[in-house]
Amino acid sequence: MKTLIIDCDGVLYPESLLPISKMALAIKNQANSIGIKDEEYKLISKETKKRGEEGLFNFVLNLCHKNMNSYNNFCKDMCNSLDYSKIKRDDELYELLVKTGKKYEICILTNNCKDHLDKVYSRLFGKTLEEFPFPSYDISFTFKNEIFHPKQSIDGFNNFIKKINKKNSECIVCDDSQRNIQRCIENNIPYEFITYNNTLKMVLNKLNK
Repeated sequence: MKTLIIDCDGVLYPESLLPISKMALAIKNQANSIGIKDEEYKLISKETKKRGEEGLFNFVLNLCHKNMNSYNNFCKDMCNSLDYSKIKRDDELYELLVKTGKKYEICILTNNCKDHLDKVYSRLFGKTLEEFPFPSYDISFTFKNEIFHPKQSIDGFNNFIKKINKKNSECIVCDDSQRNIQRCIENNIPYEFITYNNTLKMVLNKLNK
């Protein structure tokens, strides 16, 4: 069985329903709520980028001074403040995932946090993170050497695929990020570039033929 590595945001649902800009604003608001002033916020952002620690959640980790308990609390409160109401239930997608899961091993891999996955699954499928029938890996699964290694990082996909005991050739990445797809190309990982003209549902239907 090949393994489908499916992204969350922009793949399970259109990113326009919960834009990354809203996530970034929620991070800013949550930082302010725990007493991080604008000057410190900007300094941590600058230092995070300078060290080459990619992705929003490495920034969040640094806002929390790399304390995982503080990080988990930050993410939980941040997600509770976000409006997920535009994400609507999609039973057709759920049934397609279940059907495809009989021919492929399926997992979800996101650069976001586990609380976000839980909220998305609740809206899309009426299920909690624990009830969702496929393995789900949030950004914390990529933690190594004191930082997260998101998909767009040089070693992101390779680290992940190694951790799930697969080979690159045994996987198919379904992602909507051009940068992530470029990483697949660089590392010889089969992929499906998810776009308006090649949605996840289209890909799953194609794989089931």
